[in-house]
Amino acid sequence: MKNKLDYMVALSFAGEDREYVETVANILEAEGITVFYDNFKKSDLWGKDLYDYLNDIYQNKAGFVIMFLSKHYADKAWTTHERKAAQAREFIENREYILPVRFDDTEIAGINITKGFLDARGMHPQELVSLFKEKLIDFGMTIPVFKNENNYDLIKSACDFIKELDREIDDYKKTVNQLDLFEFNLSMEERNRIFSKKSQVENWFIQSYNKKFLSQSIAIKDELINRLNIRDRDPFKDSLYYNPLNSHGIEDVSCDLKYLYERFKMRS
Repeated sequence: MKNKLDYMVALSFAGEDREYVETVANILEAEGITVFYDNFKKSDLWGKDLYDYLNDIYQNKAGFVIMFLSKHYADKAWTTHERKAAQAREFIENREYILPVRFDDTEIAGINITKGFLDARGMHPQELVSLFKEKLIDFGMTIPVFKNENNYDLIKSACDFIKELDREIDDYKKTVNQLDLFEFNLSMEERNRIFSKKSQVENWFIQSYNKKFLSQSIAIKDELINRLNIRDRDPFKDSLYYNPLNSHGIEDVSCDLKYLYERFKMRS
């Protein structure tokens, strides 16, 4: 890694797989890891000669490339261009540079079947980011630490974050309550339609949490636990943060954060 690196990691993927990749990008950015992700660079990409620009990014400007492989990835001209640029870098440096993540079992030209990969089909984006952070440490790259250095800053950040999360929870509950009002004196078919709508709203709520709150909630929780010197962590509570299965799980995350926040505030 002799060249000046603009990014700790660049993401290479097909547009059809964007939803998962964007969650990864948001978590990376929230945790202070510099990432090249096209949607973060729209103004910078505007007007550029993308062939040369992207070649420079994937061959010279990143510490690693996480390559999200799928049947869609195999068919795209731009992903082929990114892959070839990354492969040139890997060949020159003779080290682990391309980190493949599979959405399916499609064979990709130039990616040997013996190369170690992660399987996105059974992995939450936050888990992928956690493993990538371990890779950074293995290669001696500095992991950003929690930005708040003193107790007052942590208390303020935790308080502001909990308020923001609670506002999202309240908005969700208001929407569901409005739908509940329509259920009286409805036919079974109409009630099923309302139930389906409520399920859609809940799914949207969970997706919103994953994109906007998941990474920061984990960062704040971990920092509160560390400063409270809590040694015996609850695996069930930890799992709630990574994978809330429904709206109640997100409410449980808020309650747990409030509990840790109040303990820390009293101690401070």
